[in-house]
Amino acid sequence: MTNEDTKQHAPIRQALGTEWPKLGTAIRRHYDLPPNTNTQLEVEGTMDVVLSPIGKAFIIVGRLLDALVPFKGSNIPVTVRNWSTPESTAMFWHRTFRYPGKGPVIFQSRMEHAGNSDIVEYVKFGLGMRMKLSAEGETLRYDSLGYQWGFLRIPDWLLLGTAVIRETPISDQAFQVNFEINHPLWGRTFGYSGRFAFSE
Repeated sequence: MTNEDTKQHAPIRQALGTEWPKLGTAIRRHYDLPPNTNTQLEVEGTMDVVLSPIGKAFIIVGRLLDALVPFKGSNIPVTVRNWSTPESTAMFWHRTFRYPGKGPVIFQSRMEHAGNSDIVEYVKFGLGMRMKLSAEGETLRYDSLGYQWGFLRIPDWLLLGTAVIRETPISDQAFQVNFEINHPLWGRTFGYSGRFAFSE
């Protein structure tokens, strides 16, 4: 496959390269949004959110960036909408957490291929988390490589810590997500896990 052919694929597919076909059907469906097109999909699910006191201090600032969520809880209804646009090669994210007794909490970002097996997930003001992708059987795994702002690289330990995300198929129509951030001094600072199914 040529570089030009690869550029026609979604950022996650570009980063995984020959590992892409190993992923489960539900995972490939979730991420295979062609760039430079009007394509979108939506998944619905519930999540459990874990947040340490140290993590909350960071995430209060992070909310200025529409990043992560500032409350813990169990069985929180979540809607995730993904899309691509004709003007961009990125994959866009809009996550809505509906905590009981609170207004909706929005977590927005975009993912771009950063060369080789890396992607960067950007939030407001150009702050991004760089992550290395791999396939663990049918599971998609992300391992954080630090944060970046323009050309500035920021080590994980200066902020919340090192993130590991796993997205595992349950069936052709559903998948499990596990996301955890651990700091070398403070332990787990943030995490969420849950199950999602396609809205269609």
